[in-house]
Amino acid sequence: MIKFIYGGKEINTTDFVNEVFENYKQFNSELDGHFKQSQQPKKAPTNIIDLEDSIEFKIVYPNAKKELFDIFIDDENLLNVKYNSDKKDSKDENKYISKEFNSDYNGFERKYQLPKYVNGESDIKCRYENGVLFITLKKNKPEIKKVVID
Repeated sequence: MIKFIYGGKEINTTDFVNEVFENYKQFNSELDGHFKQSQQPKKAPTNIIDLEDSIEFKIVYPNAKKELFDIFIDDENLLNVKYNSDKKDSKDENKYISKEFNSDYNGFERKYQLPKYVNGESDIKCRYENGVLFITLKKNKPEIKKVVID
């Protein structure tokens, strides 16, 4: 067995090969973990702006067809935004090192809790422009109840 100095210590070839292999496995595992994490499906990034008489949602979702969005307010006062892709089971045969976006955008679904002054009866306007879905919800004016004193 051949011995030599590695990392400031005397080591034989078998131990050297085992140590290098273990270091490689650890590095590969850490690298794989990083790439798996970056491939997690991402929700459509959203900015919500409180304007004087409305609330505006800006949802970034590029390369979409506006007719494939499904937008509604449910019984729990949640704004539901869903994109139903018309691409079914597209197979990508590429072997990626890192994949942070999909070119086929298979769809997403998000729910946003609305404040009490915005509900299903609110005036809703939507438009899709340059990869951004704009949803504007008009704020309801509070009803002022006059109290009669007996």
